[in-house]
Amino acid sequence: MELAVFKQRVGQRLGIVPAAGSLAAEDAELVTSAYESLFAELYENSLAPWGTGTIPDEYADIVIGMTAARLVDEFKIPEPRRSSLVMLHAFGLPQPSSNERRLRRLIETPPEDEGAPERYF
Repeated sequence: MELAVFKQRVGQRLGIVPAAGSLAAEDAELVTSAYESLFAELYENSLAPWGTGTIPDEYADIVIGMTAARLVDEFKIPEPRRSSLVMLHAFGLPQPSSNERRLRRLIETPPEDEGAPERYF
């Protein structure tokens, strides 16, 4: 997923951008900063096996949620939505969020073709 699309989807997840609207430039900068910070933390924990230019589709939804969770205070997301975003998507909580658990499972699961014996018929 390209970063421009990613930023838009983070804005939609936060509810600060309508589905047909676009993210304001200053909001896009905040999303970029939050993503860069998250990426550095994930990379440090061996949980970001991609570069910073694009996000692989299989990780995109997880990282969108994690980035949105980092921005709930910045965008003054009201309760109960704020707590829901954090509990479901945040990275680094004492009790891992469902998104963090999904990411760890995805990282731990080898691609299907790796390690599978070849079959001859």
